[in-house]
Amino acid sequence: MKRLIIALFVGWMLASTELVYGLSAGFYGGDHTISAGESADIEFRFTGQGPVDFSYTDGMYFYHVYNVSESPYFFSVSPITTTTYELCVVQNSLGDGTILESNKYVAVYVGSGGGTTVQMTFTPPNLCQNANPVNLENYFWSNATGQTWFRGDGVVNNIFNPQLAGAGAHQLEAYLLASNGQTYSVSRNVTVFEMPEVTLWLPSEVFLNEPPFVLSGGRPSGGYYWGDGVMNSSTFNPAIAGEGWHTIYYTYTTSNGCQEVVEGKVYVRRSGYDVEETLVDSFEVYPNPTDGILYFTNPCSVEVFSTIGLVKRENVLVESVDISSLSSGVYVLRLFDGENIFVKRIVKN
Repeated sequence: MKRLIIALFVGWMLASTELVYGLSAGFYGGDHTISAGESADIEFRFTGQGPVDFSYTDGMYFYHVYNVSESPYFFSVSPITTTTYELCVVQNSLGDGTILESNKYVAVYVGSGGGTTVQMTFTPPNLCQNANPVNLENYFWSNATGQTWFRGDGVVNNIFNPQLAGAGAHQLEAYLLASNGQTYSVSRNVTVFEMPEVTLWLPSEVFLNEPPFVLSGGRPSGGYYWGDGVMNSSTFNPAIAGEGWHTIYYTYTTSNGCQEVVEGKVYVRRSGYDVEETLVDSFEVYPNPTDGILYFTNPCSVEVFSTIGLVKRENVLVESVDISSLSSGVYVLRLFDGENIFVKRIVKN
């Protein structure tokens, strides 16, 4: 008996909540007939707790209206051709409401005064900032004949230049002066995607007898390398490149498809140990001799050579290097701070 009473009470509470807070909505006022260039006021009504948000579509785009507190609510549409609007979503703070099936659609019939409906489409593309300019006439269509022109950021003589417009959202407008003497227009939003800031750091010199190494100086990471001596989009082989200067390229592509390419140069030298020591008072390597860790006055990349060739490399800028794992003896350090190359001989105890 108690369970039955509880179930009845819960059911009554749910029904009461639905009666008090239940939300339903639809389009009212019937279909509309307008002339080309005019607007129609669509009537939206809701019952239940407000304010409400709703969304509708013309079959191509979705539109959203927020914070409607009074019913009825009117909004204007200006279709260029006969269009049916569908109410898609209605909701308040408690959740989604019910759309009345009999009031889900409203049609706006458009005439041109001569019995011919003027149809227009305008679909300019989203572009990367470094993309080539596009002729907007290639993205405009109408079943009416007449003069067309376009306006908006970056538009010159009907050509849209993304570099001139700049990164961001832009509204472009297409106009048609039809043979019936009336002017029609349609607008669309396009996005110009900002180009990524891409950089490439390379060691200024490597040696012919060095083993292949992974290139890692491209930023942002995730791109690929190409050029003389580059294998598998990431590994540089000095022996394949050969002695002399070589250009290495780094390509990075964003999720929007925008691609930027930068380049750097690297010199492949014949020998890695027989180099003269660079004497620069402002740059020091200490302590020398060392038991393991060497420190530098400025951050730099490091290549350590023994009599048999390269034995250690730090391919990024560091302030110290640990050579405690190397055998005792004399080593040559080739250091690059981004501008200058320094060669130092050190003694490992």
